[in-house]
Amino acid sequence: MIDDSHGDYKQFTQMIFKNKAGLPFPDLFKDGTPYADNGYSDVTRINEDCLDPGTNSKNIMYLYSQNAFIGYSEIALPKSYVTGTNAIKQMQDRTNGYKDLTWTVQIVGSKSGQAKFDIQDSSPLGVYRSGSTTPDSNWQLDKTKSTDTKLVYTLNQAGIDSLDPEKDQGIALNVAMPILTKDASDWANVTTSLTGDPASDKAKIPDSIALPDKPYEAHMFFSDPNAAAFQPVLYENENAIGRTAEQLIQMSNQKDGKNYFKDSVANGDNPYPYDATTEPGLTGDGTGLIRFGYWKDDSGQSISNNDTFVRDCYDFNNNANPGNVNRKKYYITL
Repeated sequence: MIDDSHGDYKQFTQMIFKNKAGLPFPDLFKDGTPYADNGYSDVTRINEDCLDPGTNSKNIMYLYSQNAFIGYSEIALPKSYVTGTNAIKQMQDRTNGYKDLTWTVQIVGSKSGQAKFDIQDSSPLGVYRSGSTTPDSNWQLDKTKSTDTKLVYTLNQAGIDSLDPEKDQGIALNVAMPILTKDASDWANVTTSLTGDPASDKAKIPDSIALPDKPYEAHMFFSDPNAAAFQPVLYENENAIGRTAEQLIQMSNQKDGKNYFKDSVANGDNPYPYDATTEPGLTGDGTGLIRFGYWKDDSGQSISNNDTFVRDCYDFNNNANPGNVNRKKYYITL
């Protein structure tokens, strides 16, 4: 969903997301096989084709499970948070509002030159209010301006007037985007933009209902199909895991986490991070960390607590009697 942070008001916003998010999509094949949610991750710039990082660009990596990118475009209507002011009423104002709005979703480029929207007569790509499976009839697909690479929707004066000032401030509207591709090396650049005609020649559109000044663009591409193995995009997780007293993870039918980690594996080098009476050092902000592998390593030196997670991983050849077999030890610092 689009961020709802605001001051006195929230203007029109627009964005592009991966996958279906519950929206109606046409079937990929005539036998009823649905499109799969193959969107994997939003990533920063990783090659020359990707967009420069910024508030108005996004790069989306897809798994090559089908010859298609699955996503949707979303806009949100403006909303006022000032008592006595209503953004929908401002839009409907015959002097300083709008007489129509135009929403354009467009494929502006692809590697193959053949990427296109899957437009099927039996399953038209309509505009849906968030949470609804029925198209909003006030938004009409302009068939004279639309193609298989450009979807143009219009909301006329009657449609603007039909908006409910009490219920429709800030509502999200969505357009499904099944984008057919040629092969695993294909990519597509997609934009969403919102324009409108003022209600009169003398209109002074308030800042609270101003339209976005430029399109929002997303670059869609598949993970490297030539890689020997799948290469995930990794991000640093800045969150810490806190532990207090005996507040441990419940495991299976064990009484508590301590019994599972400490008692179920009878071993001289206790794989439990630390016993019930010994807490590891605290981080700078006073948060205790669960430390996997907080015991001494082969050098006899303690693993220092420097606000990192250290996991001591063991590979047992015989789970029933781990104390009598060799084991491999690995330290993984996150």
